[in-house]
Amino acid sequence: SDADTDPDTDTDTDTDTVTGTDTGTGTDTDTGTVVCRVVVDGTSTGDGSNWAGEAMDLHSALSETACTELWLKAGVYKPIAVADVTAVTRSEREARFVVDRAVAIYGGFDGSETLRDARDPVLHPTILSGDIDDNDVVDQGVTVNSADQVGRNSFHVLWLDGARGGLFETTLLDGLTITGGRADDGTPWRTEGFGGGMYCDGKGGTCNPALSRVVFVGNTAVYSGGAVYNRGVEGESSPSFTDALFGGNAAGQSGGAMYNDGWDGVSSPTLVDVTFSENQAGLSGGAVHAFTFRGESSPTLIRVTFSDNFAGEDGGALANVGVTGDSSPALTNVTFTGNAGRDGGAVFNQGRSHGVSSPQITNVTFSGNHADDAGGAVYSTGESDGESTPNLVNVILWADSAGVTGPEIANETATPYLSYSILEGGCPAQAMCDEGTLLDSDPVLGSLQDNGGLTWTMAPAADGPAVDAGSDPHCPSSDQTGLARPQGAACDIGAVEVLP
Repeated sequence: SDADTDPDTDTDTDTDTVTGTDTGTGTDTDTGTVVCRVVVDGTSTGDGSNWAGEAMDLHSALSETACTELWLKAGVYKPIAVADVTAVTRSEREARFVVDRAVAIYGGFDGSETLRDARDPVLHPTILSGDIDDNDVVDQGVTVNSADQVGRNSFHVLWLDGARGGLFETTLLDGLTITGGRADDGTPWRTEGFGGGMYCDGKGGTCNPALSRVVFVGNTAVYSGGAVYNRGVEGESSPSFTDALFGGNAAGQSGGAMYNDGWDGVSSPTLVDVTFSENQAGLSGGAVHAFTFRGESSPTLIRVTFSDNFAGEDGGALANVGVTGDSSPALTNVTFTGNAGRDGGAVFNQGRSHGVSSPQITNVTFSGNHADDAGGAVYSTGESDGESTPNLVNVILWADSAGVTGPEIANETATPYLSYSILEGGCPAQAMCDEGTLLDSDPVLGSLQDNGGLTWTMAPAADGPAVDAGSDPHCPSSDQTGLARPQGAACDIGAVEVLP
């Protein structure tokens, strides 16, 4: 189910933009790139040409169009220095870091580098924080969990404005941690109730930036998109995320970590090498909610892990809802474990009112997920002439559970198709289990751990039934760890290919 509809009226105003004055220096004569250096205590009068006296503050660097590449020194950046931390005003909470142009933003510098590749975002974290009243429970400046928020934080930490002129892959964010955003304005459909960490606004325009090596932790929203809200209303908001972590974020309604809104538009992000862990939503999509009304919201997920996410109702990890539109994600080399919800412990698919939700699920592993009601791993439903016909190929569904029915898969006016898959408990009602499907053949999965690659996985036993039992025509070129497929006579079933 989905309780969200699109806000038609924007009530927010941009009060936090600071105009830069000097043109940045440090131009790369080969590319024309102008590098501007940014530090936490930088000034609005600097030109960004060095790490010392000319270093800029972040607002000035973002607004200075001469700066095409920003280098951010490690530290904790906050959208505003409030006048009184005990009495933060609404206008102070509305301050945020605004990106509204093609610019490359890199974090992870220690303040001595002369080359971009010399930075290290792990050793030198660059943190954008909404803890403007300085009272969250933090670990080295990071609000690790939404429950650690205290007081009156920023409504949004980061605002990507693609509604005015459009943002594309030339807008790049790399090596940043976004934390402590609190979009808690309960007034219906105010933007301050969505996307506590990042609001990607593509309403009537385009918000398709590229984000890599980013961390979203400890953000919250009273409505949807605790960490990220992608607003593709009457436009498009389909950012790409590569090598990203979403942890400890929460939403009162849908999309504990991410909400993709394709209302009369498109919101279909691409997620590669991404981990969603311990996010939660009050209603649906504990980690991610993809929703569309008369549009499309069909994300692409490659090498992604969902672990220990929770939804109060539908889709403990992922909820896909197509209302008079299409919400049919493509999942390849994905692991779901430890997720929980009412219907669809891991994944919930709903096509409604002539809408469609028919994901393509290829080489995916489901194990240890739980539904209080139905569909421990996957629940699919077609309502009011809607359609849900998920296609599962080379998939492991094992050791999931449900309180009422369908420990692995449950369907209501829906027909999933399974082939070359391992399915515990036999073929469920309304499903079609075709060629190569193995029923009650224990794959002997290992625990969730680092098996290589950028995301943790669950490897099947080398002598188990998953090995060399998949469909080669549907086999991806590599597995979730990055290992080439196949390693044996044929593709292995599940997210991990086993070495012979």
